[in-house]
Amino acid sequence: MLSMLRRSFWQSGLTLGLLLLTPLTALAKPWKGGELITRQTFEFGAFEARILAARGSGMITPFFLWKNNSEVRGVPWQEQDFEIFGANGAYQTQIMTPGDGEAHRTEHVIYHSLPTPAWERYYTYRIEWTPQYIAFYLDGELVRKETDVQEYAQHLNPNLAEPAQLRVSLWAGDNPWSSAFDASAVPAATFVNWIQVYSYTPGRGPNGSDFTPQWRDDFDRLDGNRWWTANWTFDVAINDYIAQNITTRDGKLVIAFTAENATGQFPAPPEDAAFSNLPPEGGSSTCSVNTTYAARNMRASTGAATSDGWNLWSNGTLSTDHSFKTGENLISVTARGQAAAGQWPHLTLLVDNRPLGEATVDGSTYESYDFVVSVPPGAHQVSVRFDNDYYQNGEDRNLYVADVSVAACSD
Repeated sequence: MLSMLRRSFWQSGLTLGLLLLTPLTALAKPWKGGELITRQTFEFGAFEARILAARGSGMITPFFLWKNNSEVRGVPWQEQDFEIFGANGAYQTQIMTPGDGEAHRTEHVIYHSLPTPAWERYYTYRIEWTPQYIAFYLDGELVRKETDVQEYAQHLNPNLAEPAQLRVSLWAGDNPWSSAFDASAVPAATFVNWIQVYSYTPGRGPNGSDFTPQWRDDFDRLDGNRWWTANWTFDVAINDYIAQNITTRDGKLVIAFTAENATGQFPAPPEDAAFSNLPPEGGSSTCSVNTTYAARNMRASTGAATSDGWNLWSNGTLSTDHSFKTGENLISVTARGQAAAGQWPHLTLLVDNRPLGEATVDGSTYESYDFVVSVPPGAHQVSVRFDNDYYQNGEDRNLYVADVSVAACSD
């Protein structure tokens, strides 16, 4: 269980949170970071990113929703953040609301620990924003939920809430909140495997959920129609944001933190081991298939049966229920793909709506995509999700599934 270290409610001007205050002229500071911003704005929805954060005292990796011009006096502040600390590998969740009296904003902060530091492996950070609540999840586990419609009226009241941009960035401070800046940690980098956005569709999402996949970016390239880059700084940052320190490499977004004479230099992204589809470590385990579910007999949110399985022809899921045994289980998805616009379909495996694995189905003939999972014994919902549908100019991206099998593994 992830632990909450402490909870504080702070007023503006008393602490150093993620201070995106009056933007200052860029290209004036000796250190350079980067920030990627959606061109699209969102009002309610769910927002996920798979992130390996930068390491180094003073380094901050934020993933957040920001209402433009919140820093301007007279404009209500509206912001929801994950802020990941390079000093200790922990993170905080933060919700900014308008201030009282002379205060421009109020900060609502909770600090959280992690099983291993945020720079040692990728974690999935998720924000859910609805008129009823704001929730934060880490790797599918709820770590914070706020429902106070008065305290969070700027976010929860549809008459007050305003569309916000989604942002991910890397910057550094040199203060008690960020910890003292350690120049020996430079160059540093944050890596993002993917970002996914869901529309808020109460009760109309896959399997009756409240969220419907809207788009997903696997960062095979930097999509200028979806993203733009910051070119400014702010008062507590020791760096500027520049476009030259953002790129994509090996299917990952890379945001570099460098000295001003070393911009545009990017390390190779580490692999995301949790989504590598590997068999049990050491190859010493044996797994015996005990159940196979034909795709045409599973619950489908979209698509139609084919002669050899099921065609998920738009974003959606195939689901079934399985009674798991104690220990590791091997889930195998037999699937093939139909590419469009140069990309193959993307598959995510979920258990009880929690993502536990992913794969790019990059072949037109059926292959087995294997995932080793550990879930509590008993009945759980197993789902296969297709989330990067495309149809344009006669090109049609589809995911075909023949079956899903589950095997109990033993050492």
